[in-house]
Amino acid sequence: MSSNFDLKSFLPYQLSILSRRVSGLIAREYGQRFGLRLNEWRVMVVAAQDEPRSSSEICQITLMDKMSVSRAVKGLVDKGFVLRIPSDYDKRLHNIVLTQRGREIYAEVMPLARAYETKLLDRLSETEHSALDAILTKLGEAALNLER
Repeated sequence: MSSNFDLKSFLPYQLSILSRRVSGLIAREYGQRFGLRLNEWRVMVVAAQDEPRSSSEICQITLMDKMSVSRAVKGLVDKGFVLRIPSDYDKRLHNIVLTQRGREIYAEVMPLARAYETKLLDRLSETEHSALDAILTKLGEAALNLER
């Protein structure tokens, strides 16, 4: 069965490949230095934000499934990078918060992640960067509308 479908020009495929390549660059750095996995880093980034988040909220923010978040949290707890703190509002829930060591690692890795982002974006002109932001926003909104 032959097909004229060109996978390499299919937008979801292109976005997936780009995401994997970029995430992989950064993941090599924090993986080698701190033994972190990609999903663990994503959880740490959410936990580093100003307000405490439950695992369910982390799932919503990252679009990771419940099992992936659960495994990542367990790995981070085992490494001493996060704590599970009972919620003040609902004792059935736990907030995921960075430990002091977790904050130190976040503070060390985030500049590396930003440096990779800068290296990538330096390839674009200001106009292209603005256009990329606008395009990603539009595509994100379109995807949200399709979910509904």
